[in-house]
Amino acid sequence: MFGNQWAGCPSLLHGTVSAAARACATDAAGRSDVTEALFNALQSITKKKPRYVDSLEDLLPELVDLACNCIRLWEAGAARAACGWLAALAGARPAALLPRAPALTAAALRCIGGLTPRNQVEPLADLLLALNRASFGGGGLAAWLRGALGQAHFPTPHARDHHKLAFINNVLNYRLRGGGLAAWLRGALGQAHFPTPHARDHHELAFINNVLK
Repeated sequence: MFGNQWAGCPSLLHGTVSAAARACATDAAGRSDVTEALFNALQSITKKKPRYVDSLEDLLPELVDLACNCIRLWEAGAARAACGWLAALAGARPAALLPRAPALTAAALRCIGGLTPRNQVEPLADLLLALNRASFGGGGLAAWLRGALGQAHFPTPHARDHHKLAFINNVLNYRLRGGGLAAWLRGALGQAHFPTPHARDHHELAFINNVLK
């Protein structure tokens, strides 16, 4: 698929990806194996043979929408693969991701805040790092974080403004520090009864755990 030996490769790739995306769009969770395989393949193509993404140009909006929805899946493999492809796309084709980037940022915050299992923090952290490093222009991730967290009662009614500011600063400061962000998030999530005695194991309050050190 990645070779130059056959002129029909772009057409075959387009047809295969289109068919897989249609199947996943109807039931991504029920077809989590197909969803995972699709986004793992797209991640490999985007990283190793980015010119092949040209043949998927007309599918990119649909694929980005699908991936943004799939980061919320409880099927860890599929969610991780979706995060991985979106992170790769942010580096290779930021313009393709830009229209959905603010909504994607908000969705990632909801997932970190408890919408998805805690064992999925690492791919979400990697996705935030990729969004932070990408050349989007304008305010980029900082603006999208502020936009999402500027909403009242987001992502929970318990999040205070100083908590939100601390979270934004920590995410942006981890720009060049690799897996450090995921480790920080995991450590914060592991703090029992923090920041209030009512926070024990409640996913509703997990976001506050993330923003406090």
